[in-house]
Order: sequence, then structure tokens, then C-alpha cells
Amino acid sequence: MALVSSSSQYDRFSIAANELQDHIVDIYGNKENELELFRPSLADHHKVGFFTLDRCSQTDVTEVVELKDMTEVLQLLLKDVHKMKRDINLTKSVMQADYEAKVQEKATELYCRINEKVAELERIHEDRVSTVRKAFRQQLADAVARLAVLYNKNLENKMQKEKQKQAGDQYLLDEKYRELQQTIQQNQNVIAMLKMQLSAYQQSKMDLESNVEADPKVIESASPSERPSNNSPASIQSPISQKSKSPLAPPPNLPPPPPPKEAKKPKKSKPPPPPEPAREKSFPKAVTPETKIESVSMRTPSPQFNQELEDLRVEVEDLNVKVNNLQDQVDNKDDENKKLDQQIETLNQELDQEKMKFDKINKDLENTKKAAENEKASSEKLTFKDIRQFTKMDKQRAEMERMFQQKLQKAQEEAEANAQRESIAQQSAEKDKVKLLQDQKKLLEEQLAKERKKNQEKAEMDTDIDKYVKNEKRLKEEIERLKREIERVHRTWEKKFAILQQSLHALKDESYIRQTLQRQAAALHHAAVSYAVDTPMGILPTSKINSPIKKPVIPDIGRGRQQPPPQPSQGQPLNVGGVLGEKDYISYTVSAPSGRGTAMFSVDENQVMSEGEDDLPVDVQPLPDPPSRPSRELVTDGTPTEKEKARLHFEGQKT
Repeated sequence: MALVSSSSQYDRFSIAANELQDHIVDIYGNKENELELFRPSLADHHKVGFFTLDRCSQTDVTEVVELKDMTEVLQLLLKDVHKMKRDINLTKSVMQADYEAKVQEKATELYCRINEKVAELERIHEDRVSTVRKAFRQQLADAVARLAVLYNKNLENKMQKEKQKQAGDQYLLDEKYRELQQTIQQNQNVIAMLKMQLSAYQQSKMDLESNVEADPKVIESASPSERPSNNSPASIQSPISQKSKSPLAPPPNLPPPPPPKEAKKPKKSKPPPPPEPAREKSFPKAVTPETKIESVSMRTPSPQFNQELEDLRVEVEDLNVKVNNLQDQVDNKDDENKKLDQQIETLNQELDQEKMKFDKINKDLENTKKAAENEKASSEKLTFKDIRQFTKMDKQRAEMERMFQQKLQKAQEEAEANAQRESIAQQSAEKDKVKLLQDQKKLLEEQLAKERKKNQEKAEMDTDIDKYVKNEKRLKEEIERLKREIERVHRTWEKKFAILQQSLHALKDESYIRQTLQRQAAALHHAAVSYAVDTPMGILPTSKINSPIKKPVIPDIGRGRQQPPPQPSQGQPLNVGGVLGEKDYISYTVSAPSGRGTAMFSVDENQVMSEGEDDLPVDVQPLPDPPSRPSRELVTDGTPTEKEKARLHFEGQKT
């Protein structure tokens, strides 16, 4: 645009300058001297050296106007240059502003795209996290269900074992308790019997003493069968010794003591039992009796009666020893009863502890139910499959709870009925189990947190790695594409340059051949017909033609051509391969080519490209094959024809 405006201004200025010159010429005339008045020559006033004027510039008078015009044009061009600079600066500012706006727009678009991509990645990550959470929740629910089943199985087995153990212990305790009750009852019966015997013995002793004090002659006048001396000391024991044989029998109901006369009648009707000396010796005598019976202070005149009294005293002491032993046994039984009462209290306490434990288990079960309900309420966006699984799990949990409640109720009833006892070892084992479950729960939570963190880091790492791998792959592909493009361009330009070099060489060869042919044609226009002789006639070469082998700068365009070896004439060497030998004998011709239209040379002389097309690039089409060269005509006698001779001559001159 600026160039068009400057050219139009220059045209207007040149038109105005021509009009001004024409107007001045019309005023002052068309004479040389008048023109010199206002157009002096610069060479007349141009001084270069110190002593003389230098007129080597040779400026004519007419050149001043052209210089002025050129000066004005230069000034106009300078103005145009300044204007163009201003326009360029303005355009640069506009382009820079446009570029900044586009960069800002691209940056905003890139920022939006990055934000959208980040939001999408966050959404994908949240979906993955939710999926992982659901999976781990399902695994946790399965693990809890499995633990519940195992716990119920172990609890049932333990309850069965404890039930069997308690049933056996209860049976043994019942047997022992019944035996102890029987023993206590027997001891009480023995004590009551002994007390009755003791009271009867004391009563009979008192009656006997009263009778002796009242009438001592009654005893002496008695029959020998009724005297006490006729009886052994064991015979005086009457019903006491008789009842002492069976201590487990209930005590008889003895009547009150009769008067002395009537007391002798039952002795007659009931003879005394036989003596039992072995039984009397079996009683221990080392124990001193606590209750002492007052000895008879009165001595009867009969020594036999005194002996009987001594025997009775000894027997009474033995009976006192037996009573003391029985009292000790009763005390021992009381102690055993106290111990049994303590054991019953201990069992009651253990039963209370078992009840408290079952209450705690019920509370834990309620807490587990609440936690399950909270977990169920906190789950979001459950699919139909998840809902079906949770429904199935709820049914299983309800069935398990019902079964657990039945088992628990049954266990409570059996525990309350049979007074279960739980040992300290089992309590410690339960505590260890609870602690182990808590530790496992903590371990599972830690593993879940680690897995979440690992999944998050892995997702971020995979995203970054994928991005870097894609970027690296894209850059590698771009580098490979640019390398292939550079190689293709290099091959194309190398081929073009080789083609140009070969074309230039072909043009030079063609120009040289044409000039040579023209000169040769001009020289042979006036040639006369002559005959060949044995000795050569005409112009002979005066000096040896040197043909130095020069290495071509550019590749030979005719390297693919193969020339057949020339047929030598009789006694004359020919040019081989375009190089003359030591002597070049020019063959004489009858006629010469007429000029440029001669068909002396083959078509291969003007070939530009070589026949080797192996180094062509992939995207460049190969050149067509060269035409076939016509066969050379030789005479039948082996000598070359006229055309062959002329061609060999021109090749020798060219070389």
C-alpha cells in the first residue's frame, strides 16, 4: 500500500517537474547559453586536488536537472521511508496488542480447560474412593458377620461345656448335700438317744440310791437270781447297754421311774442281754468327760454291791466320753454346714456376676444394632444390587439376633436355674478376646487408612505418569516427523542440485558441440571430392595432442552410457573412450554436415539425468528411461563409415 502511494506521488512529482521545465524553456528560449545560466556544470567547480581542478567526473550541464530530480525523489523516498516506518511501528503495535489479546484468550481457555480437567479428575477420584469405601464396607460387614457366627458357635460350645460341667458339679453337690443331711440327721438322733439314755441312767441311779438308803436289808434278802452280785457289771446296764448297740435306732419312750418295789418286776420279765466286753473296750478313755456324776459317798456293807457301783461308775464315764465325742462330731458337722452355706453364697455371687455379664452382652448387642443402623443411614446412593445385599444382610442379622436372643434367654434360664459358675480364667479369656477384637479393629482401620492413602497417591502418580508419557510420545513423534521432513528436503535439494549441475554440463557440451559443428560445416562447404591414398593427405597434426586426465568437478552425465569399441582401420589407431592416442589421423570425407540439423549424434548426448535413480527420495517420481541408441553402421570390410569418421574426429578435437 505504501509502495503504491509513493509511486503515484512520484508520478505526480515528475509530471509537475516536466511542466515546470517546459514553462522555463518557453520563457528563456531554447539556447544553450541561456540554459547554462541556471544549469551550470558541476565539473567546472569541482576541485579535488590542491593545485589544479579535477574534471574527471565529466558532468554535463544536462545532468544537474537529473541530479535535482534524483534529490527530490530521494527526499520523497525518505519521507515515504519515514511514513513506512511509522506505519510499520503502528502495525507492529497493533499486531503486538492483537497478539497479547490472543495470548490472553488462549491462556484463559487453557486455564478453563485445566480447571475442567482437574474437576473431572476430582470427580473420578471421588467415584473411585466411594467405590473403594463401599467395597471395604462390604468386606467389614462380611468380616463382622463371620466373627459373629464364629462367636456364636464358640459361645454355644462353651455354654454346652459349662452346662455339662455345672450339671455334673450340681449332681455331686446334691449327692454330697444329701449325704451330709443324712449324717446330720443320724448324729442328731444319736445325740437325742444318748441324752435320753443319760437321763434314764441318772434317774435309775437316783432310784437305786434312794432304795439303798431306805432299806439296805431288802437287797440282802433278795433271791440269788435277783441280786445284783449275781449279775456281771455289764448286766446292770439294762436298756442302756442294750440300746447302745444300735446307736442309729431312735430312742425309746421311757416311762417315769417306778417305786423301788415295782422296779424289780421288769428285770424278771426281761432278762439282761449278754455282756459285750469288746464293745466297752473300743471306747476311748483318754478324753476326760465334761459332765461328772457325783459318786456315791455311802459305803454299803456288801463288797459285791460296791463292786457293781464301781462298774456303773466306769460305764458312766465311758458314756460321757461317747457323748463328748458325739458333740465334737456335731460341731464338725456344723462347721461343714457353714462351709456349705459359704459355698452356696459363692455360687449365688457367681450367678449374679453371670447375670451382669449377660446384661453387658445385651448392651453390646444393642450398641452394635445402633451402629449398624447408623451405618445403614449414612450410606448414600445405593444401587439396587447394594439394596438387595443390605436387605439380605438385614434378614440374616435379624435371624441371627433372634437366634441369639433365644439362645441367650435359654442360657439365662439355665444359669438362673442351675446356678452357673464362671471362673476367673474364663473372664480373663473373654477380656483378652475383647481386647484382641479391638486390636484387630484398630489394625483394620489403620490398614484401610493406608490403603486409601496408597490408592490416592497411586491415582495421582498414574495421572502424572500418563500425562508425561503422552507428552513424551507426542514430542518423539513430532521429532521423528521433523527428521523425516528434513531428510526428505535434503534429498530433494541434493537431487535438484545434481540435476542442475548435470543440466549445466549438458548445456555446455551442447554449446561446444554446436559451435564446433558450425565451424566445421563452414570449413567444409568448399571441399572437393578426393580419393583415399595410402599416405594421408591434407592437414596433419604437427604436435602431439596432450589429453591430460582431468577429474570432473561435477558428476559425469553420461556415466551410464557404454560405447562400443571403434573398429580400427588398416594400420591406423582410433580414439578409444573419447581420448586420442599418440597419433590422430583425420579421415577424409566426401561431404560434411550442413549445420545444426545434422543427425550425426545420438539422442543420448543431450541426456541430462543419469540412469542411476537409486538415490531419489520417496516422494519424488523417477525419470523415464533413456531412449535406445541406434546401432552404428560399419562397412562390411571392417572400416568405419563416413559418419563414424566424422564423429571420431569431432570427439578428438573436443578432447
